[in-house]
Amino acid sequence: MPEENKPIKVKIISMGDEETGKSCLIKRFCEKRFVSKYLPTIGIDYGVFRTKVENKELRVNIFDMSGNPSFYDIRNEFYKDTNGVILTFDVTNRKTFENLIRWVRELHFESGEADSVSSPVIIVCGNKVMLYFSINVFT
Repeated sequence: MPEENKPIKVKIISMGDEETGKSCLIKRFCEKRFVSKYLPTIGIDYGVFRTKVENKELRVNIFDMSGNPSFYDIRNEFYKDTNGVILTFDVTNRKTFENLIRWVRELHFESGEADSVSSPVIIVCGNKVMLYFSINVFT
């Protein structure tokens, strides 16, 4: 395949505390399915989707990283060369929102790109909004 026809690869990592819905979000986005039962991510999970932007094919690889502290050594292998980050918190659990700064620090420390122009784009995602009456984080 000629170089100009190869898809552009984009690497995104999903980060946040345990049980914030990171895996459900990725499954919904990549596999178009809804997961209703909680299954903890063991280390890393992976999703991929293809799309086109300005007639260029993109292959977006999403690495769903466990929020469990015991998987820190596995997570730190995936920070390098990341283009984007989805930082997820649970709107019904304020502590998961407050912990986002810890995740940003881990990202910057492990990627070595804290003040770099090549730092990844970070998107903050408040999840579980369907549990409206339990919301504990307001902006």
